[in-house]
Amino acid sequence: MLERFPDLQPRDEEVTDVAGTYTFFAALVLRYALLANGSGSADDAVSCGHVALTAMGMLDQHVAGAGFRTQEQRLQLLSVSGDAAGLWEASIDAGRERCRTVLGRAAGSSG
Repeated sequence: MLERFPDLQPRDEEVTDVAGTYTFFAALVLRYALLANGSGSADDAVSCGHVALTAMGMLDQHVAGAGFRTQEQRLQLLSVSGDAAGLWEASIDAGRERCRTVLGRAAGSSG
């Protein structure tokens, strides 16, 4: 079903705009998260984590001093450590911060 998302469809030209780049990564993370949840596959879970780290690394390259990749890596380590206290809240806060940052980048690149 997710393969129907326009962001996951093959296209002739590369995605180069801010919104297109991060919606692609969001759809891909969601795809792997759903696959891992449905199958229990460690490979799908690793792919999900890798895509999230890649996206945050790209965001770090465009936002001086952001540290989103390090934050994502810390959240991923917490999720498998067995001590996930506060992980849900931390993930929500991180997601909101990332969303604000991407929206700010998109607004800054539209003019």
